[in-house]
Amino acid sequence: MPLIKEIDYGTPIRVADTAVTLTIDGQSVTVPAGTSVMAAAMMAGTQIPKLCAT
Repeated sequence: MPLIKEIDYGTPIRVADTAVTLTIDGQSVTVPAGTSVMAAAMMAGTQIPKLCAT
């Protein structure tokens, strides 16, 4: 069963002067400090199933 494509209205994308780099599924991604792991995964192109966005 394919994943449902939907807009994620959960944690807003952060804007910060400081960036952090993390690794998700072996892929490095740099995001603004304070970004949720779910948002960082989305930016890296990794889809993580979720029950809700909040």
